[in-house]
Amino acid sequence: MPQSLYGSRDNLAELPGMRRFNVADRTRDTLRASLGWEATERLSLQAGADFNRDDYGSSVYGLQRATSWALNFDGNLRLSDSLTTGIFFSHENLSSRNAGDGYGSNTNSAFVGRRGNTLVSGGCFDTVLLKNNNGKIDPCLNWAADHVEEADTLGLVLRDAGLVSGKLDLAANLVVSWARTHVGVVGGSYANNPFALAGAPVLPAGDPAVLFTPAADLPEATNRSVELHIDGLYRLAKTSSLHLSYGFKHLSSTDYVYDGLSYGSLTTVMPTAERAPSYSVHVFGIGYVYTFH
Repeated sequence: MPQSLYGSRDNLAELPGMRRFNVADRTRDTLRASLGWEATERLSLQAGADFNRDDYGSSVYGLQRATSWALNFDGNLRLSDSLTTGIFFSHENLSSRNAGDGYGSNTNSAFVGRRGNTLVSGGCFDTVLLKNNNGKIDPCLNWAADHVEEADTLGLVLRDAGLVSGKLDLAANLVVSWARTHVGVVGGSYANNPFALAGAPVLPAGDPAVLFTPAADLPEATNRSVELHIDGLYRLAKTSSLHLSYGFKHLSSTDYVYDGLSYGSLTTVMPTAERAPSYSVHVFGIGYVYTFH
């Protein structure tokens, strides 16, 4: 379409049919449920579910759908008048689909390098001329990315408020989590055969001048963590107490994004040499509490 037909007298900067998700039409479905059971005077159980689905039905490109759901379970047991314990578990799942088009300009080029180099391997067209004549509508250049994030969390809680003749309150919490990110892709791109050069001989019969390479799913990214918290409160007198605490956390992760930050991976900027986070942390705390009457 000639520029003179655009009100801005400029080329379109984005795909027709591309809608930004925060202003696009959306249909949302939501479902929530919870269940509680007081099994005995000492045992209680709770469970819950949460579901959300967003449908961007008018968006040809961009964010087309987003879904999230979560399940959780919580149990508490009172072992004695002062000792209680609990366990909780949750699973979360978030998924979305984004779509786009890697279309190019139409041309009348019928070969690559030499006139005999006219074949295309893969893709939606068999010859270089057909591929170039349909650069703007080539269905093989449509792409989509499916993102799925999952997280599992398990926790244990223990509290005793009757130690040392009732002077010591002790609480411990242990939380383990495991999160995964999956990115699946659909689509691909064309690349010229590196042997199809202007000064080189014509490619042997049957050898393609252009190859279509299907996109491949990205590696899984993971995050694993373990957290431990211990808190103690010792009553020195009616108006004063000593608070002691200890915390530990270990995090390990793998993320392909950091591969591009290593030395030798970038050519135009200095690499940062950053790596996926992996560390352990210990925290100690002490406090004195005085209560005025």
